[in-house]
Amino acid sequence: MNPPPENFPPFLFPDDLLNQVEFHRIITEIQQFCQTGSGIEKLHEIDLLTDENKISFELSLCIELKDYLLTGSPFIIDDFTDLSEKTLLLNIEGYVMERADLFSMYQFILNYQSVFKHIQTNHEKLPLIFSVFQQTGFEKKCPEYFDKVFDDQGDVKDTASKKLSEIRKQIKIIEKQAEAEFEKILQHARKNEWLSDEEQSIRHGDRVLAIKSKFKRNIKGIYIDESGSGKTLFIQPLLIIELQNRIMRLKQEENTEINRIIKDLCREISPYAASFASYYQLMIHFDVLLAKAKFALHYHCSKPVFSQKPLIHLVNAYHPVLYIKNRQYERHTVPLNLNLSSESRIMIISGPNAGGKTIALKTVCLIQIMLMAGFPVPVEPQSEIYLFQKIITDFGDNQSIDNELSTYSARLKTYYLLMQNADEKTLFLLDEFGSGTEPQVGGAVAEGILEKLIRRNSFGLVATHYLNLKNMAFSFSEIINAAMLFDHKTLTPSYRLETGKAGSSYTYEILKNAGFDNEFIDFIKNKGNQLLFRYDQILSELSKEKKENEKLQEKLKLALQETASMLSEYRKLKENYQNRMKEQKALSKEKAQQYLTDLKRHFEKLISQWEKQKDEAVKKQKASEIISKIAEKKQLIRTQDTEVVRSEKNPVSTGDWAKISGSNMTGYIESINKEVATLVFENQRLKISVNLLEKTVRPDPSVTSNKIIRTKTKEEIPLLQIDVRGMRKEEALEKIEEFVDNALINRVHTLRIIHGTGKGILKDAIQQHLRKFTFVTKIAFEEPERGGEGVTVIEIN
Repeated sequence: MNPPPENFPPFLFPDDLLNQVEFHRIITEIQQFCQTGSGIEKLHEIDLLTDENKISFELSLCIELKDYLLTGSPFIIDDFTDLSEKTLLLNIEGYVMERADLFSMYQFILNYQSVFKHIQTNHEKLPLIFSVFQQTGFEKKCPEYFDKVFDDQGDVKDTASKKLSEIRKQIKIIEKQAEAEFEKILQHARKNEWLSDEEQSIRHGDRVLAIKSKFKRNIKGIYIDESGSGKTLFIQPLLIIELQNRIMRLKQEENTEINRIIKDLCREISPYAASFASYYQLMIHFDVLLAKAKFALHYHCSKPVFSQKPLIHLVNAYHPVLYIKNRQYERHTVPLNLNLSSESRIMIISGPNAGGKTIALKTVCLIQIMLMAGFPVPVEPQSEIYLFQKIITDFGDNQSIDNELSTYSARLKTYYLLMQNADEKTLFLLDEFGSGTEPQVGGAVAEGILEKLIRRNSFGLVATHYLNLKNMAFSFSEIINAAMLFDHKTLTPSYRLETGKAGSSYTYEILKNAGFDNEFIDFIKNKGNQLLFRYDQILSELSKEKKENEKLQEKLKLALQETASMLSEYRKLKENYQNRMKEQKALSKEKAQQYLTDLKRHFEKLISQWEKQKDEAVKKQKASEIISKIAEKKQLIRTQDTEVVRSEKNPVSTGDWAKISGSNMTGYIESINKEVATLVFENQRLKISVNLLEKTVRPDPSVTSNKIIRTKTKEEIPLLQIDVRGMRKEEALEKIEEFVDNALINRVHTLRIIHGTGKGILKDAIQQHLRKFTFVTKIAFEEPERGGEGVTVIEIN
């Protein structure tokens, strides 16, 4: 098999290798950092490459972003739908995009512009990222085309064309006329007592009169609905229907004009179709880059050094999936350190079962795959790695019922494929190498395969218990032994890899730790091959002795370091002492002379003060002046304290009639709770501070007809309610904030905001904005008869 060109994907075996090493877990972890659905899709479609230049540049972009994120400057990418394919259709003459897609594109372009400016502003910290965005660029005129047409909610602006503006003006005039006519008919029906208790309602989106059935012929209109009892008929007056028909015709004209405007917009932006498509692709790529950078930041990943020749040098490498899992449970993960070069390119890893041999093999494999995907990896930056173009593995049970293959048969098939395709750009990772048949036969087969792989200059890691494979390190310089260490005190694996020595299986120690008694273990020893037992025992003893020697060497090294440090410190102290002695001798005379001079001056000053204060009368006078000043200060404080007096003019209480200060609004005080009164007027309840109320007499019932009448002034209206219908969202929210601030200042607790129903955009925006204020304790719609969902009532504290 010929090696693939540099830009081809790698050759991986078996086909499900990515699943075997749980590469999908890495994808899932990174996707949590994506900000867009398109970014997540791109991440799941990522390709594995062996082109070192492309991978290196991608990783450099990630690390640059990672370092930038450490400064605390985040990037905000709003989620968007990838419209790049639809965008290219704009090149077709006469093609008209959906209005919703155009507005989505407008929002995306604004977001792209924001990200582009952010990168441009910080180009010194993001030189590589800036170079990528600079290649794509940004057409500054693009947002202007959209801004002429769309408002912030995606609706076409009145100013999009003169004709549209005129149509909408006519619609508003007729709508106001319809509202006025309806009110006139309503008042007439109310005066003649034709209305039911409900008076009016909304049916099928239309405003209708609630007429008592016996007066149904008194109103010219269409019967829309009736109550369950049949006593009330809901009628829409004919005059209103005529006005609504006129509105409907104008609406049709409006839609026609809007379609023309949208078509013109598509024609205007069509020259930029290719640019828009490139913006989408770049932003998707940037979202994935950001996600990978955040993943690298969270899991301490980096970009290793890429080698031009085959080698693997890992410094503090972690199995990515195991590291992620252990981080979640706050468990420590033991790092892996290993080195393979052209001189020693095959490592034989031995040691106890469950000691970490398979994890070591999978760590090397998964780090290779992550790099091919352009992902930062959990290693130290000084690690050096070559990107192998072929990775062939055998991690365990590959038996197949469908193909009638046993475990060993499946392994032999893998070994044959490996020998046929192995070359200097091949990395092989073989777990339990040669096992699955008689040890003597399996060991011989494994030894023969390794000799052939040596001649092919391939790199690899092999996990085994076979003694003959461990002994190959003494015959072939290309092979190096490594052992997974074992803790003799706790009789448990330490999961640390030590190169340069063969490991023991520690069978008898593990048997003892599992609970088997000494008698059984001795029986096993006698039954087993004494030579093999002795060899394993020697390996175990050598391992212990080497570990003890290493401890002694470490202690000696520390002792030497400590001695050298103490000697250095002693020399510094001696030198400092000598320097200080010289300085002390030089300064001692000068200091002594200065001290005597200062002491003489001090005594002279004391004597002078004593002589001046011999007159007792002067002393008493000075003391009297000080006491007088203290008394003045005390009197000043008392005067200021007495000025803070609470004034309670004309106090009110529950049951009183009162009016709001500075107005003619009069009502009945239903209750008072913590200086907040509930004032009832015009069938409404208003919570207001008692300090704003003035006690008054009950209005004359004959004048008010059992209702509270008030005269509204210009100052009263914005104190209790505000009408924002017809305003743009930003203008409405600004007015509402002033309205609420005024209410807080005047201690008004219940407010009404009239916004109308319409499409619900303004209503939703207002309520969402009000929820940001902690002092707004209640948000609700008004009663149906008082405006329903067209009015929001709030309470503030």
